[in-house]
Amino acid sequence: MKSKDLLVSVDLLDSPVAVIRVGGSVVADTCPRLEEEMDKVLDGGHDHLVLDMSELDFMSTAGWSVLVAKLRRVRARKGALHLCGLSTDMEDVYKMLQFESVIPHHATLDQALAAVRSAASAGS
Repeated sequence: MKSKDLLVSVDLLDSPVAVIRVGGSVVADTCPRLEEEMDKVLDGGHDHLVLDMSELDFMSTAGWSVLVAKLRRVRARKGALHLCGLSTDMEDVYKMLQFESVIPHHATLDQALAAVRSAASAGS
């Protein structure tokens, strides 16, 4: 049985880069916490984000909607949002939703950080 708890931790790295680690389950009743944590990071001036989802068990469509909403905010600030660590099941959903062309996914945190830092230095 999968946990219904949402675990979120934030690592503020070299500005404007931050890593948000998401674990447990992102469902309708836990989405507000994910939104709140992402807003805090963005409000703090970190607009180049990596969401490390290696500890994520499940994300409902409500969770994917949160990512789309935050992507809009990130893009309005000329930032970047990348994912890493999706499980095989989560990656299948990611592909089914056709997010590949919208939110980049990387196999490792190091790869995602390299891509986000490159975007930050390019000013995108």
